[in-house]
Order: sequence, then C-alpha cells, then structure tokens
Amino acid sequence: MNKGIINCLSLLSCLLFIASCNSTNPDKKPVEVEDNVDPMEFFKVGEDYKLYPNVKEDVVNGFYDPFDTFNNENWSVGNGYWGLNNGGVSKDNLSLSEDGELIFKGNGLYYSKNDIKSTGAYKDGRKCGSTIISKFGVGPGHYEVKMKVFPRQGSCTAFWTYSNRAVPGQVDNDNHEIDIELPGGSKSGKITFKKALNTNWVTETAYDSVEYAISDVNKEAEYIAYNDNQYHTFGFDWYTNPECVVYFCDGKITNVSNIFVPTLEGKLWLGVWFPNGFTGVPQFESDYMYVDYVKYNPFKDQEYTAFDPEVSVATANANVKVVSKKNANKISNGDFEYAINFSGSENYNELGSRGWEFNKKVSEKQPLGDVVNILPNIGTNEGNKCAAFVKDGGVLRQYIDSVYDNYSYNFSFDAKALNANDNNSFVKVSFLNGGEESLKDEVFTILNKDTFNHFKKTIQAPIGTDMIKVEVRTSTGNKVIIDNVRLEHI
Repeated sequence: MNKGIINCLSLLSCLLFIASCNSTNPDKKPVEVEDNVDPMEFFKVGEDYKLYPNVKEDVVNGFYDPFDTFNNENWSVGNGYWGLNNGGVSKDNLSLSEDGELIFKGNGLYYSKNDIKSTGAYKDGRKCGSTIISKFGVGPGHYEVKMKVFPRQGSCTAFWTYSNRAVPGQVDNDNHEIDIELPGGSKSGKITFKKALNTNWVTETAYDSVEYAISDVNKEAEYIAYNDNQYHTFGFDWYTNPECVVYFCDGKITNVSNIFVPTLEGKLWLGVWFPNGFTGVPQFESDYMYVDYVKYNPFKDQEYTAFDPEVSVATANANVKVVSKKNANKISNGDFEYAINFSGSENYNELGSRGWEFNKKVSEKQPLGDVVNILPNIGTNEGNKCAAFVKDGGVLRQYIDSVYDNYSYNFSFDAKALNANDNNSFVKVSFLNGGEESLKDEVFTILNKDTFNHFKKTIQAPIGTDMIKVEVRTSTGNKVIIDNVRLEHI
C-alpha cells in the first residue's frame, strides 16, 4: 500500500466529509454514554448512523480514494472467476469517467459482441463483470462506498471484506467476510432492488444474513429502489470490542449483527459479479455501476488477527482508460447487428437467446420467419446493417426488468411502414406489474412511408411498475421495418 498517498488522501477525506452533505454522518463524533453498553440495545435498525461509544477512527492511517485516477499500487483488478458455475470478471470491463468515477461494466446473457474473453461458466464475454481488490490489509473499522448500483437482475453489486484460510483438523475453512449485496429478494421469493442483503461470515457455513427492505429502514427516503440511477452511500462498521457489525445506507442503520463476527484481517473488494442464482437471471446485454469514492478508516484499540490472505481470483494490473460516460441502453441488441454473428437468420433459438422474442398471432398461418425476422441490408445505414421486420401477424418482443414507480426513460427508434392500409402498425411500450396485465401503454403508430422516421418520447413508469415490455406489432397487409431501438434511464 502506498502510505504516502493513503495518508494524504486520509487528510483530504476528513476535509471532504465534514463538508459533504452525502456523508453518512458529517461529524462522526463518538456518542458519550455508559461504557460496555449492549450494542444490540445501542444500535437500532432505522435510526441514524452513529459510532459505538468511545470508539475512535484512525484517520491518519485511513484510506480514501476518489478515483480521479486509478492507482495500481492500491488495487488489484480481477481477471478470472471464483466458485463453481459463477460468471467471471475481466480487467477490460473497468474504466474511469471524465468526471472521476470508476466504472464497472457487466455483461449479461444477451451480450453478443464477443470482444471480452472471460472465464468461469461462459467464455464469450457473457455473465462477465468487473472487480477490484485492495493490495492492503483491512481489519475492524469504518467502511464506506458511494455508488450508483448495477441496475439489472442476475448480477450482484457487492462491497465486501474477505479472508479465507484452511485450519488443520477443521472441516470448514475460516471464511471471515462481511458483505453488502444487491439486489435482494432471494429470501422473500421475488428479486428486487427495493431490498438488499447484509451478511457476515466466520466459516464457509457459519454466517448471519439479513435481507432488509428500504421501506422498513428508511421511511424518510425519497426513493423506493436502489437502482434509481442516483448515488447511494453504503457501508458498515466492523467492531471486535464489542463484537458486532453495523450496516448502514444513506445515513440509516440497516442491520446489526453480533454473531459470526470476523476477527481475521482480510482484503477489501468492490465490484459487479454474476453468481449462480441468488440475484436472478441476467436477461440483459450490458450495463454499468458507477463509484464516486471508497473510504476505510481503521478503528483504534480494536484487536484482530493479522493475516495476509491469498486473493481467490486471478488478477492483473490494468491500464484503466478514461472514457466518456454514456447512458446504457436497457434494450438488448437494439441495433439488431447481433444477427450477423449467427449463421442462419431463421435460427430463432440463437436469435432469441439475445433478448428479442419472435412470435406471431395464433391466427397467423404463415411461417414464423415470413412474418418476423432480422435481416442484413435493410437497416438505417449503408452496408451490412441489420434491422428487424414485422409483417401481418408477426410480433417482436423484449422485456426489461427492475423498473419501478416514476422511473423516467428516453425511448427512441427508427422505423418505416410499407404497404400499410391502416393504422395498425405500431410499437407499444407496456408497464407491467407481476404479469402481462399492463398498468399503462405508450403506443407509437407507424404510418405508411418508404423512408425511416425517428421516433422519440420521454416516458414514465406509473405506480406499481416492476417491468417494461416492448412490442412491435402489425395487422394483415402491414409491414414494419425497425432499427436502433433505445431505452435510457434518465
């Protein structure tokens, strides 16, 4: 660890956090109460964040990184995978924005460019995220990250400490770990960004895990879900005297655990990864997590066991490039160029595995490929530019998960209608809640025209929404060609 950089940054951290309205507690003063108070009585879920009585942070030896640049002396970059059947992480999915944010890219199952070579369950860049691991050790202290969480299901936004070692004569390894993970919902049966997981471990089987809902811990919050395209400040305080872990988000305590509390020095991890199961299925192409800063201040006079753990994933020093930040397209493969990667345009199992569903009305007698398909040389640009066509009773469809109350989007596409004899060529955006019944529809009628028109509108999800469905439909005698479909969260 670069002590000079860290100590300078620690001083800057103190100054910034006193002035910052986004800090969990700008003053961070220990509360003077009776010593040895029971932490389960002192800390209450839903109350304002605070330190345990008479515990002090060691700001001189603390760490603060605002990611104005990326320092390979402080961080390793994940370039491998961990665990059976999980997706991998790639150094090529990490970048910096011009505004000084660290950008973690994640590719879901609909990723088709095949330009990221990944490891783990997939080798073609799918189910591939990005992570960083501290090169310095961490112990009891105050941990904090300000970030825009990765907004899609099937991925895991995570901020955690980790240390694993074998113990002679013991079946389970020591596995000292503290996790903040999103989205939640695996315990309650419905994956959602309205919930998150707080978990601490001491072996690979001994752990305390709590799933909390925003509505239960922060009744003053102006948001209902964490993937609202806004920054949120997550963190935890790890104490060994008394033994407890206190989790918080946006200044409110989210969980307090006094069982299975780690005592072993570890490393600090941050990133987006693709677990096998507990966050859902990654039914998207690519999206991003943005991190403004990471902070760690050790606690004074808190004992722990010194240990230098091996990192459980292959790593690499990365040339982290500065890039212009772009809004992710929530529509997977909206330019339809992915069809070039498959040998047969009528191989609907392959085409449909990248986000777009191909269907037709029950009454339609023509073969599926004659009423809905993706073809080259019919798109908006010259060359081998693919686009989709829908005619007669064909239906082209895609679903977007994790859309909540009042989320606003810019929706756009290019389209033309050929041989249309009525107004029944259209693109429809439906806001759904738990099924196919729509809460609200936005309909874009495509009138007969032999050149592409550009359609654009800002749309907003009504109360109760959890998903968007986009459909292209026509009736007998109509044909629509559509390209460059985009849905951007604003």
